[in-house]
Amino acid sequence: KSTAPAQRLTAVEAADRLRRIRDKPKRRLIRLGAAAAAVLLVLGATKYTVDLERERTIAVAAREEAEQRREQAESLIGFMLGDLRARLQEVGRLELLDEAGRQATAYFNAVPPESLSGDELLRRSQSMHQIGQIRQAEGNLKAASDAYGDSVAFAEQAVARDPANGEWRIGLANARFYAGEALRVQGDLTGAMRQYQAYRDIAQRLVDREPQNERWLLELSYGMGGVAFVHEAQGDFQSARRELESAQQIKEDLARRNPADVERRQAMAGGHIRLGMVLDKLGEVDAALKHFLADLEIRRDLVAHQPDNFALKRNYQVALNYVGGAYEDRGDIAESEEHYRLRREVGA
Repeated sequence: KSTAPAQRLTAVEAADRLRRIRDKPKRRLIRLGAAAAAVLLVLGATKYTVDLERERTIAVAAREEAEQRREQAESLIGFMLGDLRARLQEVGRLELLDEAGRQATAYFNAVPPESLSGDELLRRSQSMHQIGQIRQAEGNLKAASDAYGDSVAFAEQAVARDPANGEWRIGLANARFYAGEALRVQGDLTGAMRQYQAYRDIAQRLVDREPQNERWLLELSYGMGGVAFVHEAQGDFQSARRELESAQQIKEDLARRNPADVERRQAMAGGHIRLGMVLDKLGEVDAALKHFLADLEIRRDLVAHQPDNFALKRNYQVALNYVGGAYEDRGDIAESEEHYRLRREVGA
């Protein structure tokens, strides 16, 4: 069948048709190559996404694991320097935590503070002041002061993040108290007074904000006692007396609210002995003896309820010693010797 003129190929078209037939395998390869390239591009993008997601997942998992390990490490440090330290102190073996304190300090130095939350900063502050207490018990006052200084710095960073947080503010107050203690023992009364006053003033502001908060009240009494320490060391016994009497009024009121609270009873006993010492220096020996006897009564009762508590027994010995000395100063040798004898028995 002949083809209509309109449907017939021209010479140019025929040549083009032949060229296309000849080049068909090449075009197919190009199309396949393009398709393969597209597939590879998609696969590559998918792999990149999967790899990126996997890397992100691994990174998140690594961070979570690191965070978990950090929490575990700090929890362990908190136990060693907190509960375990208290138990070792009761039996007079605080030196067993010496290496733990060194390792904890090295660990804290390796973790940047900016990576910590406010609560973590406060816990670190508390751990550093516990390390300071271990060093102070060892007689290493320079190392104790360094640890207390770190404790203050960590607490200040926490408070800077939320100045209205009462827990963090009282944490800073406590850090300042211990820093003041170390400075006072080393004879730096100016530095000690600065720390004690800062402690007292933080507690006072918290009490002004929450007048019935018993914890803030107790902290305020401790702050007043710290300031009194410096006044006493400077020979200003009347100023020391005023601070201590204000502090004792708070302690006795808190103890009446909850007579079973051991901490409050210890605080009240400590207030009695502090007042007795200052009154004795002022020459008011009868008033001093009254406070020494009040301290002794509380200490005796505490030891009766916890006879294996080393710290309570030690404080009881101190109370017996003060009463014995007060009777000796009054010329009552029989009473004096009796209390000294009891002191020796407690220590045996």
